[in-house]
Amino acid sequence: MRSAIAFATLTLDIKHYKATEDDDRSKKDVERIDINQTLTGGIKGTTELRSLDWVEHSHYDHIFGNVMGKSRRVKLAEIEDEYLKTGWPEELVEEGLIESFVMSEENAWVATQVCPGGG
Repeated sequence: MRSAIAFATLTLDIKHYKATEDDDRSKKDVERIDINQTLTGGIKGTTELRSLDWVEHSHYDHIFGNVMGKSRRVKLAEIEDEYLKTGWPEELVEEGLIESFVMSEENAWVATQVCPGGG
């Protein structure tokens, strides 16, 4: 499956908003980012539901298996990895960056992502 995905075009539908009420994902007013992925031909990809509260959330991903993730808005100085801290234009870091951490609960891998946090 992963080999086929490498040749597909991936489209991301991203929704960035604040929660309007408390629920099982986060508290009211917590920023959220929902990402729905679609591959060439309308094939459903991974869905990521991120709450920017740095609370661990586990779920089953049909491509990556059981994963645990957490996300937050951070200042550039708070990022620990020096490589991920370098090269950011000042205009992209003014509102803070978004840091996401994901860990496979079965396959011994971790991923840390930092992206602009405008919005």
